[in-house]
Amino acid sequence: MLHELQADPISQSNNCLYIQEELLKRIIYVEKRSRKCRETLKGLKRQLGSKTSPLLNNKEAGLIKAHIHQCNQRIGGYQRLLMTFKSIADGLAFTYIDKWDIKPMVFKESSGFISQKKGLRSELKFLRHVFLKGGVGILNDLTNCLHAGDICVALENRPYIFEIKSGRADNARVKRQRKHIEDISNYLYFDRADKMYGVEGDFQRFPIHSQEMNHMDKFNSIVASARSSTGKYCLEEIENGLYYGATYVEDDHMLDPIIKKHPGKLIVSMLNEWKYSTTGYYPFSLSFRDSNAWYDFCRGKLIILIAVDYEVIQQKLLSAGLSMKYNPHPDWSSESYLEVSNVKSNSAFTGLLIGGHFFGRLFTEFLSLDWTIQSIIDRVIRIESKYS
Repeated sequence: MLHELQADPISQSNNCLYIQEELLKRIIYVEKRSRKCRETLKGLKRQLGSKTSPLLNNKEAGLIKAHIHQCNQRIGGYQRLLMTFKSIADGLAFTYIDKWDIKPMVFKESSGFISQKKGLRSELKFLRHVFLKGGVGILNDLTNCLHAGDICVALENRPYIFEIKSGRADNARVKRQRKHIEDISNYLYFDRADKMYGVEGDFQRFPIHSQEMNHMDKFNSIVASARSSTGKYCLEEIENGLYYGATYVEDDHMLDPIIKKHPGKLIVSMLNEWKYSTTGYYPFSLSFRDSNAWYDFCRGKLIILIAVDYEVIQQKLLSAGLSMKYNPHPDWSSESYLEVSNVKSNSAFTGLLIGGHFFGRLFTEFLSLDWTIQSIIDRVIRIESKYS
């Protein structure tokens, strides 16, 4: 249903509400199961730590510890299931809202269980009213990516953030929420803000240098090949120095051909590590066009690997008069970054850090490597022009 809606978001807009209401039912059900499991866990821990007579013998204590382990596993499973359901709602958000407008709304701690929210009834009433009037709204708590306000109303691909209150709206908490929404709104509509991501300062954004180029079609083609092939395996070079691999069999030697070609020069990311990411990337629920393949990916049956030769990046940057230092972190995370420097001695520009969140899109959103590198070069040109 999500993919049908994405293909025709205007005429299918009522399905946006239907999907949210169906997700809400499932999320509330899973939250209740998780809450019950947490209560059981608390009781087991109290029982294990009890000093009352008679004391537990080793066998009894062992059974309780095994039950505690089982509860912890179930709670973890419920949490992953909630994030998977919410990734479908993320697909709704990315269908109706520009992804660069979504990014500022990600970096705030998510609220607790939606089933425990007192204002849920008021939010649902507002949401249904939006659709009744022909609009499109997203209930933010159904998503992993919208953490500003309660509901985002999408108008012409832009978000309008609403905080729904059923009681008094003048306490300190409400004022903080209002200020947070105001900061984000200023950034979204005026491209400037004096506070973002919890940091004071002058924040300004600029348009990307050109329309985004990605390899989403090629990625899905490779996944389809892996699903249909006898060996359940497919690895291809997408651009010079950029490789996609999909496999249904665990094979430590999958990357051997490109490791031999680029010894010691690869940045490798296993996309399965990003399944439960809440960093606001384009959701895998949309990236995978085959629902069965997405399900295989979610359950860990399908493994996706993306590798890039950072020497290729260095060479392309050098052609623009830039040098690069790669500062890795295990896998690729927001703590990894590229340090770009100017090789020209007469330039006022000295250096630029490309954070893991931006460069991570090369992997999670299947961006073109050439396009990504050109984005970095464009940033440097913009900074140089500012200093010249």
